[in-house]
Amino acid sequence: VVAGYAYPTAILAMISALLNKSSMILWSASGLNIPASGLTYLMQSVKNQFKKGIVRLARGYIVPGKAAQRQLEILGANKEHIHIVPFNSLNIRRFRDEAARGFGKISIIREDLGIQAQKLILYVGRLVKPKGVDYLLDAFAILKPRHPGLGLIIVGDGPHRSVLEEHCRTCELNDVHFLGELDYERLPKL
Repeated sequence: VVAGYAYPTAILAMISALLNKSSMILWSASGLNIPASGLTYLMQSVKNQFKKGIVRLARGYIVPGKAAQRQLEILGANKEHIHIVPFNSLNIRRFRDEAARGFGKISIIREDLGIQAQKLILYVGRLVKPKGVDYLLDAFAILKPRHPGLGLIIVGDGPHRSVLEEHCRTCELNDVHFLGELDYERLPKL
């Protein structure tokens, strides 16, 4: 049985594993959760206790990287039973094929969004502090004066988005476009 932290799914997997006397393998892409204060801290504590229970029942663990591995170790997982399988990837062929079809053309999506930049940097991911998107913005601020036709598209959402948008306003990074979540099918067309 493979279960993530999607709570109803995890509970069903645990019950199934216990009733069938089978082993449970935990898949987790979670990084470290940093608790806040007050009620949020209490909720985070309850969630962490629940996660510790799931971790204790699992016989093995599959994670996409070191951050998720460290999280499981903090929750009590045996490091020897954690297997890193980098599965957060994309099909580069789709992007290459779409680029070949549209070579020399302005993307309809870019046109619809009013993006004037000739060359684009594309970031796709969750907007959380550990991803370091603020460093990308700082690097873009350095590159932009040297490359006037450069733009940055940020696809994704998360709790750090408003901080990043404010950073762009403060630094007058007008060629940074936050698109929010975008359907995977539309990504190659950017």
